Amino acid sequence: MTTKEIIVKGMVQGIGFRPFVAELAEKFQISGWVRNVNGSVVIHATAEDAFLAVFLHALKFNAPLGANVVSIETRDITEDEIVEVPDDGKLFHIMESAKIDYSDYPLIPSDLATCQTCEAELRNPENRRYHHPFISCTACGPRYSIIEALPYDRERITMKKFPMCSRCREEYEMKANRRRHAQTVACWDCGPQVSFMRWDLQQKQWITDESHDYDCIEAARNWILQGKILAVKDIGGFHLACSAGCKEAVAALRILKGREKKPFAVMFRDINHVREYCEVNTREESLLLDDARPIVLLKRKEMNDAEAAIHPDVYGNSPDIGAFLPCNPIQIMLLENCGPLIMTSANHSGELLYLEEEQVRRMFEASEMDHLAILTHDRPILTPLDDSIVRVISIGQKPNQVYYEQTIRRARGYVPNPITVPFSEHFLAVGGDLKATFCYTGNNRAYLSQYLGDLSDEACFAEYQKQMEHMKALFKFIPSTVIHDAHPGYRSVQHLKMMEGLLKRRGNKMVQIQHHMAHAASVLAEHDVKGDAICFAFDGTGYGTDGTIWGSEVFLWSADERQMTRINHLPPVQLIGGDEGARNAQTILYGYLANVGRLQDCDMESQIKEFLGEQYARYEVVQKAIAAGIHTVTSTSMGRLFDAASSLLGICDYNSYEGEAPIELENCAAHTKEAVQLSAKPEYWLSDLMKLRIDGTATEALARGFIHAVADWIIDTCETQPVKQVVLSGGTFQNRILLERTITGLTGRGYQVYINEKIPSGDGGICVGQAYLAAMFKKQ
Repeated sequence: MTTKEIIVKGMVQGIGFRPFVAELAEKFQISGWVRNVNGSVVIHATAEDAFLAVFLHALKFNAPLGANVVSIETRDITEDEIVEVPDDGKLFHIMESAKIDYSDYPLIPSDLATCQTCEAELRNPENRRYHHPFISCTACGPRYSIIEALPYDRERITMKKFPMCSRCREEYEMKANRRRHAQTVACWDCGPQVSFMRWDLQQKQWITDESHDYDCIEAARNWILQGKILAVKDIGGFHLACSAGCKEAVAALRILKGREKKPFAVMFRDINHVREYCEVNTREESLLLDDARPIVLLKRKEMNDAEAAIHPDVYGNSPDIGAFLPCNPIQIMLLENCGPLIMTSANHSGELLYLEEEQVRRMFEASEMDHLAILTHDRPILTPLDDSIVRVISIGQKPNQVYYEQTIRRARGYVPNPITVPFSEHFLAVGGDLKATFCYTGNNRAYLSQYLGDLSDEACFAEYQKQMEHMKALFKFIPSTVIHDAHPGYRSVQHLKMMEGLLKRRGNKMVQIQHHMAHAASVLAEHDVKGDAICFAFDGTGYGTDGTIWGSEVFLWSADERQMTRINHLPPVQLIGGDEGARNAQTILYGYLANVGRLQDCDMESQIKEFLGEQYARYEVVQKAIAAGIHTVTSTSMGRLFDAASSLLGICDYNSYEGEAPIELENCAAHTKEAVQLSAKPEYWLSDLMKLRIDGTATEALARGFIHAVADWIIDTCETQPVKQVVLSGGTFQNRILLERTITGLTGRGYQVYINEKIPSGDGGICVGQAYLAAMFKKQ
């Protein structure tokens, strides 16, 4: 007989791994015990060598759904090291968790969508958890959003306030039961309770429905069916929900959120329900059904008003619908007998997702609106998690089609799952201020935080700091170096500068990484790109090493020298600065037009005057301000050039939300396959568009022609270099037309193209690039 200590590392807590180990041991007549230790599972097993060998093989290859065994370490142990177990006649025991100092960082499960077995029980009138809003098992339910500390046990999650009843306790301890050691197990008798309340505008008071349990959910569903707005407390925060087919409800929701035009995401009952309204390929179906249940951007089908249960005001001019499926029992039940529902974050646009009922109450009370209600419950949410957003980019034709998965927002369902990176240093990278995320790295993993909004918002900044400390404490991160953006005005940078003395006393170094270099490096890190690469980083703004505003950057990455060199960019222009200067696409256009004569070395004023007509006087104001250097910035931003093109074509003059003008430009271009041919030189693009618009060329063909010109410029730039690997990163590459044309053109010429897939392509991914470059520069 041999006794071995077995340490299993990976995603092995919160998914029923200990009961799996116990049942496996009992099957092979192995004695001993299993326990959670920090983020790993430790086993002491005694048996004949042959049985132990089969046991170890099964641990690796027969792990339960949701588990990810990264490594299994074994060693023989002596009699002196054998831990005593209770003398209760059991062969194998599940022991209480322990905290022991292991050097490796744990893997903690993200929140898991309701499994098919639990959903079947939810719908079964004969099951004791029929219509129970918190049904779960070892394979599903909330995880990261409710974890206070490791190891993952009931007393260290927010379910600790709900003691198990005798029947749940029996299941929790029963062999071969799928709720054996399921830490979120609950039922009608012992679990969290739901409640329904509505706002009475005339009486200025909340009226609480006296009914409980499923009646509250039925009341909430009826409320939606009546064309009213419902706030729902879900896994990672509150959603605002209403019927996607009710024009009045959609309009009211836009007023309530202060979200005039941006499309809403739509939740569907099941995959067949999605197919009624959207085109879905196999890769998109896989994403929709994934345990993460992200929002997937899908091409919508054209329907007439009589057929449609989704009002056009939901998606506006977009050719896509952000579609997703229910991820928890409450959502599943709300969708019963309903058409598609809008499910959007409960907050005012730009704010942090609301976690507390009181926040929603204040929002509703201040709105002076009627027909508002709340479906809530008493299980606390520890970690705010927005819905993740992904999409699939398809290149080529079947059967040779190639798919790229692009993450737009990484949050619920994906966080805190780490991403493998090609460096082992222990860092904290704080990211940027927009679409803020941070990451800790160590042992060849990057642990990204969830999307945390815009740090100019006080609540977002406070939560950003809180989550940074929470993740550090949970995983026991001890970073040696803190990495930040180069922008001196970023709040994340200013905060670190204030703490610089403290960080140095703790032994932390501080490293600064340029914004667009970090964008490019995030792709290098994600794909572990070997060798040199041409890197394109296109976005709206980022502080350059020369003190100007960058955003159309082309770098040459030298792998041997670990050096990133700027080799190309758009011609610099003088633009009006400040937040308003970045939002007002028309002012941006006037700034470009004020520069166009200098860029082309010719007088364009007569053509500009003819084109602008009555607006010429406003243009002159901007022109004079730029000539006098009043509140101006020097910019090479691709995002600002897209703003200018959108305004020039009469598509969008003002960004009411971030990126609106470029998005509407793409939406316009999506209506045609025709594209005009513009000059190969970027400094001529706007003047070309202006002349063609005067001539009456179709706006859609002009919009697509502009996007094609940008893609062709990328390809032409690559052709000037001997390198055959290309990296595309930055928010501008969320433009599907641009990305598809660029990848198609490059791969057709023999280039290997890499984009952000698991890491967001916008500013939500730069923290990984910051860490990667800090590690590479350290090795120079």
